[in-house]
Amino acid sequence: MTAKNMPERWEPPYPAWSADLSADYTDVIIVYYGIQYKSGEENSAEIERFFERFSHSLKTDYAPKNVERGTVTDGQGYQNDMLVCYWADRADFREWQERSAFALWLNDENRTQGNVGFWIERHLISLNKFETNFSSTNPVGAAALAKKDMGEPIREHAYWGAMRDRIPSSLTDGFAATEAAFNGPDGDTKGRRIHLPAPDNLCVIRSGQNWTFCKNAEREAYLNHVHPALKEGMDYLRDNPEESGCLSCRLVTETDQNNDKVQSSFGLAYFKSMAHLEDWSKNHPTHLKIFQNFHTLVTQFNFEIDLRLWHEVAVLDKDNSEFIYINCHNKTGILAFAAT
Repeated sequence: MTAKNMPERWEPPYPAWSADLSADYTDVIIVYYGIQYKSGEENSAEIERFFERFSHSLKTDYAPKNVERGTVTDGQGYQNDMLVCYWADRADFREWQERSAFALWLNDENRTQGNVGFWIERHLISLNKFETNFSSTNPVGAAALAKKDMGEPIREHAYWGAMRDRIPSSLTDGFAATEAAFNGPDGDTKGRRIHLPAPDNLCVIRSGQNWTFCKNAEREAYLNHVHPALKEGMDYLRDNPEESGCLSCRLVTETDQNNDKVQSSFGLAYFKSMAHLEDWSKNHPTHLKIFQNFHTLVTQFNFEIDLRLWHEVAVLDKDNSEFIYINCHNKTGILAFAAT
């Protein structure tokens, strides 16, 4: 693979790694499941059923091969608990869709009733349109499906355009934004099951931060300076879709198997195209502030930090991506953007 944007004789200033999935797979399936509710309302029984049916379905042979969890309060004050599920086998995913107790329960029309909403954002992604980047060799997300470790550090990082260089199809495809209308729903979205197909070349990024292993001084520096700037940037993207080209943005606190919060987070954002993500990253004051504050942190600790950062980025195919919102408010996910 040739790196189109890499400066001549480039030597990265610090190491980074990328997961090699293409040696074993051709694509990866990622599904984000969410349950949405107002804190303080009596929804505990429905929430418990959501997680019980999911846990029961994990006992099957066709269950996702990696599951990660999180929670986020959205801009309308609703709690959204999330399950992030990964498969590398299409047949297993089809079985899950058709037979798992969890999927069948979500498909029941009773899910459109009551105070609780559900959402499903599912994508079958060609590995030719997918990339990962890690500050350590500890796999997260799709990288956990790899059959071998990450190997040697990569050169394709730490310069503008490196993300695009890590995507094999970028050599022949510019991933231009589709200007077709989203055909979003009219009127109230509560009490409805809305299937929203996506245009070609939407770009999704899941970008993680883990401060579990930081010593006290580094953890304090991260939480006091870098994380607030990250939240400011994520809030900007969430609240300014037309200006930024970001259709949906959630800054999620990760949770463990008991749904207790842990010391890590991830941003999950959909952009109209990779170019929109690149433009925000390179030019917008909110991202430049994140970058500057992080650079201050790594300089403070002489580039020897225990903070673990990573991301995975995919360019989506309209025929293999679907957004489903069940009894959700009309600002959920990409519903708000589609409605405009």
